[in-house]
Amino acid sequence: YPVRSEGVSALARFSGQAEFRGAICGAVPATVALLKDSWDYVRSEGASALAKFSEQAEFQAAILGAIPDVVALLKDPDEEVRSQGASALAKFSEQTEFRAAISSSIPDVVALLKDHDEDVRSQGASALAKFSEQAEFRAAISGAIPEIVALLKDRDVNVRSEGASALFKFSEQAEFRAPIVHTIPDIVSLLKDPDENIQCYGASALAKFSEQGEFRAAISSAIPDLLTLLKHHYKHVRSEGASALFKFSEQAEFQAAVSGAIPAIVGLLKDSTYYVRSEGVSALVRLSEQAQCRAAISDAIPDIVVLLKDTMSYVRSNGASALANLSEHAEFQAPISGAIPFIVVLLKDPMSYVRSKGALALANLSEHAEFRQAISGAIPDIVALLKDPDEEVRSQRASALAKFSEQTEFRAAISSSIPDVVALLKDHDKDVRSEGASALAKFSEQAEFRAAISSSIPDVVALLKDHDEDVRSEGASALAKFSEQAEFRPAISTAIPDVVIHLKDPMSSVRYKGASALVKLSEHAEFRGAISSSIPDVVALLKDHNEDVRSQGASALAKFSEQGSIPDVAALLQAPGEDVRSIGVSTLVQFSEQTTFRAAISGVIPDIVALLKDTAYSVRSAGASALAKLSEQVEFRTAISGSILDVVALLKHPGEDVRSKGASTLVKFSEQAEFRAAIFGAIPEIVVLLKDTMSYVRSKGASALVNFSEQAEFRQAISGAIPDIIVALLKDPDEEVRSQGASALAKFSEQAEFQAAISDAIPDIVTLLKEPDEGVPSQGTSVLAKLSEQAQFRSPVLDAIPSIIKLLENTNLPSHLVVVDFPAKLAAQDDFTNLKLQIVLPVMCHFYLSELSLVHYDKLEILLHNCK
Repeated sequence: YPVRSEGVSALARFSGQAEFRGAICGAVPATVALLKDSWDYVRSEGASALAKFSEQAEFQAAILGAIPDVVALLKDPDEEVRSQGASALAKFSEQTEFRAAISSSIPDVVALLKDHDEDVRSQGASALAKFSEQAEFRAAISGAIPEIVALLKDRDVNVRSEGASALFKFSEQAEFRAPIVHTIPDIVSLLKDPDENIQCYGASALAKFSEQGEFRAAISSAIPDLLTLLKHHYKHVRSEGASALFKFSEQAEFQAAVSGAIPAIVGLLKDSTYYVRSEGVSALVRLSEQAQCRAAISDAIPDIVVLLKDTMSYVRSNGASALANLSEHAEFQAPISGAIPFIVVLLKDPMSYVRSKGALALANLSEHAEFRQAISGAIPDIVALLKDPDEEVRSQRASALAKFSEQTEFRAAISSSIPDVVALLKDHDKDVRSEGASALAKFSEQAEFRAAISSSIPDVVALLKDHDEDVRSEGASALAKFSEQAEFRPAISTAIPDVVIHLKDPMSSVRYKGASALVKLSEHAEFRGAISSSIPDVVALLKDHNEDVRSQGASALAKFSEQGSIPDVAALLQAPGEDVRSIGVSTLVQFSEQTTFRAAISGVIPDIVALLKDTAYSVRSAGASALAKLSEQVEFRTAISGSILDVVALLKHPGEDVRSKGASTLVKFSEQAEFRAAIFGAIPEIVVLLKDTMSYVRSKGASALVNFSEQAEFRQAISGAIPDIIVALLKDPDEEVRSQGASALAKFSEQAEFQAAISDAIPDIVTLLKEPDEGVPSQGTSVLAKLSEQAQFRSPVLDAIPSIIKLLENTNLPSHLVVVDFPAKLAAQDDFTNLKLQIVLPVMCHFYLSELSLVHYDKLEILLHNCK
């Protein structure tokens, strides 16, 4: 059973690729048969595969007849099979042609909501939610809504979640809202359920339903119960209750009720339980986003200020954060201004996170001019926190000072603290070092801080080699920021190599920041010489496994190219490392996509041509590929034309990869009319490749001739090679080469210039049918069948029929099997039903009837049908 299971699973994956679907079509009946397999895992995988197949139109006709078998899985004794059956039906419902067959299964899917297995119940709810997207299922589904509501009280958390999700999905459809309205009291009752998770789902469901006008009257009664949740001993219940109240406040119908509830919420600030006080202030902050609630909240500011002296540290910190958030609204700023001294007191709180939150709150409040005078006196206390024993406090204080530095009023006080911030760069805590660098970068925006900062640059450079990736990244970002100021650039210039090293860092975040820093640094002419050596490494980022790094690498190259880096890149073509030369030429090709760089690149075409004689294969290959790509642009063709003989020379190179690359490059060149005269002389060299020792070179040669044959100028030269193509390629020991040869002949037969040579070669093709290698007669027969489709080849092909029939007498020949259906194919051509075919017809009938095989009987039936 594992083999059957893995086999069908593999086919499901392959079905996503168009080129495999023809072969997979025949496997659909076998996949359907797996639905009745004795092993439950195989039945499940069979259903999963059919669901995947249903995405493709080619399989849908075969799947349609199997839907009853999938429906039967809903009653399977195995829970995984039942679940997978429901999942498959949900997937099938996406296709219009399956829906009629699926509709009868809805009662069985509804029955899954009461299944003893929790995964089956979940999948049943999920499937019904999917069905609800289709209008034709909704009438049948509507009766299941009470059972979906019942899932909200299910003992399993995942079932409850799926039940809520299904109700949300149903509520998107107008026809379900009326039956859902009747269940609102049941949903409201969930807020009083003894299970806190069910209470959460109830609050979440009501919040979602509040978006629909039809539900608002029914759910308005839930506001008192939601207020009760704010006192719950579990934080996630309190949070869901507050979220639901906030969601209600967005709707005009509830705003009066929610505003009326604000005194009750304010009352929570004096509750004896600390987490209730904390949740109350958080709820007020959220509700303050609604303008109509602010008048009522304004009266509560003194009560929030009182929380700054609360006995519980968690409440004190939340109170400080709440006042900072509320200060965003002008109507609260006057009452908040009196609270600044109390927030300053928190800077000396015994609890480190309270000190941290206090400083952060002051930093946010400093954005408002009316608070700055009161805050300015606290700067020394904030500076003192840079030496706090708690690393989080030190980190947050550096961040807060950076924020304060935006305001002129604070800079004099901050200036004296810069040495303390610099000292953070050597802190034992990585977050502190990182924040220290970030703060100094921010300080550098202000002229009055720069003299003090300049001495810190070596310490920032040292961060580039820090053992922590975030610190390395922040060091690079800080140097990039410093580079905006001319006075820092001499000290930064020596650090460029250390930034470049980041491009090879094992951590993607560091590679990203390294590339970003180099982009910023490249804006300054004095850094560009040092940065130019990084271009190969930047190009390498284009293949990085991380999407953001690849994108940043592309941006960096684009930025470098804007700054006239073409000469620097061109210099890489003569660098000692072969990888560098290859990357250099690839980079030039990328730059060539921008019109503004083409004039500069034209001047280095001779250097690219010179790479065709490089000692390293990878460089020769990159050079040839570059010339092929550059030939698409008219600006480069004059310079490239002189390289054609060098490319032709690659066809005789001892390296097989080079020969192959030479052929493909010439094919690319042949797309341009101005190159064809020079390429014409290379046709004999391409023909020689058909006898190359390496199979893929032979195949590449045949492919090149096919491409060349599309241009009239090359056909005369190719015509003389037809016998070599037939003998060399159709007898080739490699199957891929034989196939390429057959394709080449079929393609050549479309051109009038080749048809005489191909007609003369048909006897040679017939001779190939006697070859002992089974693949040779197979390809020979395929070629003859293809040629017979054209009238001018039918006479010589018909002359070959007796020889083909003769081959059938020797059942030991491999050709015995591959030519069996050939006469039947020929008979399909109207002008083949002549005397010669009548002569061979009895022979073929006798042969077919002599074989005890349904396959041969089918061939006889086709033959007689085609013979009319």
